[in-house]
Amino acid sequence: HPQQMIRLCWQGLVSPREGASAALSLGVPRGALWPMAGLVSVVLAYLRYLQFEVAGPVNMELPDGTVEPVEIQPLLLAGMLLVTIVVGSWALTTIGKRMGGTGQLEEAATLLIYLNMIAAGLNLAILVAMIVMPAVSLVLGFAAFTMLIWMSVQFTDVLHGFGSLLKAAGLL
Repeated sequence: HPQQMIRLCWQGLVSPREGASAALSLGVPRGALWPMAGLVSVVLAYLRYLQFEVAGPVNMELPDGTVEPVEIQPLLLAGMLLVTIVVGSWALTTIGKRMGGTGQLEEAATLLIYLNMIAAGLNLAILVAMIVMPAVSLVLGFAAFTMLIWMSVQFTDVLHGFGSLLKAAGLL
């Protein structure tokens, strides 16, 4: 249900620990995790592509001194995001267990997908701000980045039951 997902994402923003626990309590089956990861990757990539288009052309100077326009390929970006979720889930689980954590692969995947769902909502807000109030979008982008880092630390601590935000930050 979309309303439940919006409430869950809001809970993750205002109370990351409770949001992470609520997301984990859903018990998403392993077979549903990877399609969800693909979907959230495509949505987030498309939102970032739209932000890039709204921002206007960006040029990059190459080593030989020529200047070329930078182009974003949404499907390539979606693939990179999906790989990040898959590899990140494995790394969070494996390294976390070596640090004494208790998180499982499915739980790590659930929380990374959840974090990216929240990121998609934040990116939508940034996109709207870019169109309506461009100067505000810069502040919103920085705030979103900071919030996502904070949520990552909180989610990791919940995932592994460290009881230490410093240990969770060290894992990241």
